Amino acid sequence: MISNLSIVVKGCLLSLCIIFINCHTNHEISEQEKLEILAKSWGLAKYYNPDVGAGEINWDTALIKSIKSIRSTNSNEEFDLELKKLLELPEKYIPSDKLIGCKSDDVESLVDFQWINTSPISEENKQTLNALLTRSEIYKNKYVSDSAGARSLGYAKFYEDPMENADLSQVEFRLLGLFRYWNIIEYFFPYKNLIDEDWDEVLTSYIPKVIESKNKEAYYEVLLTLSTEINDGHANIPYHPELRSSFFGRMTVPFAGKFVQNELVINRIKSDSLSKLSNIEVGDVILSIEGQPIKEKARELGKYLPNPNEAFHNGEISRYIFNGNSDSLTLLVKRNNDSIKLEIQRYSFPEIRKYRDKKDIKSWEILNENIGYANMGELTNQNLSEFYSNIKNTEGLILDFRYYPNWEILYDFLGHFYKDVKPFVLLKSQCLEKPGSFYWHFSEADIENINVVGFDYDKPIKVLVNENTLSFGEYFVMALQMLDNVEVIGSQTAGEDGNQVGIDMPGGIRMFMSSLGIYYPNGANSQRAGVKIDDIVTENIEDIELGNQSLINYAINKLK
Repeated sequence: MISNLSIVVKGCLLSLCIIFINCHTNHEISEQEKLEILAKSWGLAKYYNPDVGAGEINWDTALIKSIKSIRSTNSNEEFDLELKKLLELPEKYIPSDKLIGCKSDDVESLVDFQWINTSPISEENKQTLNALLTRSEIYKNKYVSDSAGARSLGYAKFYEDPMENADLSQVEFRLLGLFRYWNIIEYFFPYKNLIDEDWDEVLTSYIPKVIESKNKEAYYEVLLTLSTEINDGHANIPYHPELRSSFFGRMTVPFAGKFVQNELVINRIKSDSLSKLSNIEVGDVILSIEGQPIKEKARELGKYLPNPNEAFHNGEISRYIFNGNSDSLTLLVKRNNDSIKLEIQRYSFPEIRKYRDKKDIKSWEILNENIGYANMGELTNQNLSEFYSNIKNTEGLILDFRYYPNWEILYDFLGHFYKDVKPFVLLKSQCLEKPGSFYWHFSEADIENINVVGFDYDKPIKVLVNENTLSFGEYFVMALQMLDNVEVIGSQTAGEDGNQVGIDMPGGIRMFMSSLGIYYPNGANSQRAGVKIDDIVTENIEDIELGNQSLINYAINKLK
């Protein structure tokens, strides 16, 4: 009796499961789901189908046509049929059970293709999509190539039609831009695993935003926030000559601010003559702009600026926070515990450059106590020999990487301080034969180009860093950290290492990303985290009047 009841119960449960599965797989697919599946299917074919990748088909045009057709479908069957039409391409490639390999056995995959099997589409379409993953030949894709010619590092560059005259009032062009960018990040962004948000969820959330952005200005604003989603400092503000300047302002002020201890403080005068007209002073704490509290203004502006880490993000906010399209603005500042209201004149960027104060900046000098100092932004091949000969017998050396260094000096500089050559960074490059996969390797070019000359400088070296230490500056610092006599001093760096590349979007808009993964030799990441710092020194408001000298004084005291 019990066993028969058990059989009946199990049978009922099985029937319920079958009913649930059927209901689940046969539910009416929403327009949102259709567009998500279309975006992923189009991207997979773009990078895995040789007929598409070789350029035999205008894949952008095919997508625009599919968007129109799919948005008008009224049933799952109609959607499946339209998706099949897109994927029905001349099958010149031969599916294979053996996947194409990468340039290294040390490979990491950042794409999960399970969406193919879990999507509510026909088995035929699933089979077509899965077959793309098992192609057997290598081919040159017209949309992406390896930039191995540049320093032989190997990172992806992209070749998309900028469609300058695209009518962005048409939703198909706007969705094309979203799908193009989303798939490039999906398959080729080496730091995708460091993104805060789930990348699939980003696609889900941005499809309605793109549909709702009815004109080019609204669409550009959506792209601004989309660019921040990858948490990459190299993902600069999307460039467009008119949209960018209109959004962030064509006018600016003759001074600059910096966030210190959660307050925006004036830390630099660009033009003394223009700033005096506004009665602004270094050390002034900005309380509000046009009546809006600074924290609120920063939060509002920050939505559109890259955010790899707080230090870099605050630097970007302070860079744009005074800009605008009007010729003046009102500031409420705190000075010596008094609140002062100031009317500030804005100027065009050419005017600021015209009246900018000219400063005589030394590339290097010998400080008190026989300590050498180098402004790494001013050292060039022309003054390196003189620098080497003068610091040879110093008691210590300060290398200031708060200024962006010249690429040309890297190998010569390392050759004078290295005693033996060894890899100082581990690279993660795109496996273009298998998009979505990345291979780890050391840079042969870096190793081959360092010529050890026996300079043998063994005195202590202090390397100064802050949020202005970025990209190649961070790369350079990582190379110097291989030396036993180097100590890094300062605050968190930008965390935006790796070669920057552009991505052309419809309407002549250009977006950006880091296209090469840069890691310490042990695999620790510098992206977002910044370089490793031995002695963390944060700036306070009292340091502002000393400018960059404050950290230099700290390094001198440590060397003494």
